Amino acid sequence: MTPTENGFIEIISDLPEKISSHLHSLERISVKAFLIGGRIYLRKLGKRATAHSDPIFLLLPENGIATVFHYGVVVFFNLKPQYETAIIDQIMPFVSRPYDMPDNEVLDISVKPSKPEGIYNDVVYIKIATRPHLELIATILSKSVVLDYYEQRVASTFDNIEPLARNLKEKGALGQSSKEILQLIGANLLTQHEMAGKIALNEKPALLWEHTDLEQLYVNLMEDLEVLERQGVLDKKIQLLSHTAETSLDMIQQRISQRLEWYIIILIMVSIAIESWSAFVIHAP
Repeated sequence: MTPTENGFIEIISDLPEKISSHLHSLERISVKAFLIGGRIYLRKLGKRATAHSDPIFLLLPENGIATVFHYGVVVFFNLKPQYETAIIDQIMPFVSRPYDMPDNEVLDISVKPSKPEGIYNDVVYIKIATRPHLELIATILSKSVVLDYYEQRVASTFDNIEPLARNLKEKGALGQSSKEILQLIGANLLTQHEMAGKIALNEKPALLWEHTDLEQLYVNLMEDLEVLERQGVLDKKIQLLSHTAETSLDMIQQRISQRLEWYIIILIMVSIAIESWSAFVIHAP
C-alpha cells in the first residue's frame, strides 16, 4: 500500500513485533525530523485519552514509523524519501501556521545489543528498538530542529538590529521609524512567547520517570546535539534584543516627549503673541 491510497495513516500505541524485528535487522536506521508548522492538532489527527504533550506514533508503508509532536514536528524512522512529502501532505490539514520550507535534521541509529547505548562516530547505538527508545530519540531531535528554527529567526532579527546600533554609534540617532522599531520589538516578543509555549528544553521527557535505564542515552543525545548550550546562547541573544528594544522604545518616547514640549512652548508663544497683538490693537489710538 502506498502512503496516498485511502489516506493511509495508522496510529499505533506500541511497536508491532514485525516492525521491531525489521528495525533490528537493519544496519542503519535513518531518522529525519521535519518542523512543518506552528502546531499540530493531535486530537484531530486521531489522538485519544492521552496527555496533551505526549507524541503519537504512526505506522507507515514499508515498515516506516513516524512520531508526531504537538509543537509542529514530525520525525520519520526508516521511511523512504519518496514517501516523506506524501505523509506530510496527509498531516497538513491538522497543522496550524504551516511552513512553506520545513526545517529538518537527520541522524542515524544502529541496533546493537552487544554495544553500550550512546553516540559513537555520529551514530546513535541502542540495544533494542522499543517505543521508549524511539520516542526519546525523536523527542530530542525534534527539540533540536525547533531550536534551529528559532536560531535562524533570531539571527534574522539581529541583522535588522545592526543598522540601528550603527546609527546610534555614528549619528546618535535611531535612524529607523517608530513603526520599524515597534515591529522588531513585536518580533522579539513573539519569539519569546512561542518558545515558551512550544518546547520545554530544560525539562526531561516524562518517559524517563518510567524508563530510568534511558537516562544516560538522554544525556548523551542532549550533549551531542548541544541542545542546552544552544539554548543558552539563544537566550542571551534574546535578552540582548530585548534590552535593545527597550532602549529604542525609551528613545522613541523621549523623542515624542521632547516634541510635545516644543509644541507646548510654541503654542504658549503664539498665545502670548496673539494676546499682545490684541492688547496693542485695543489700546492703539
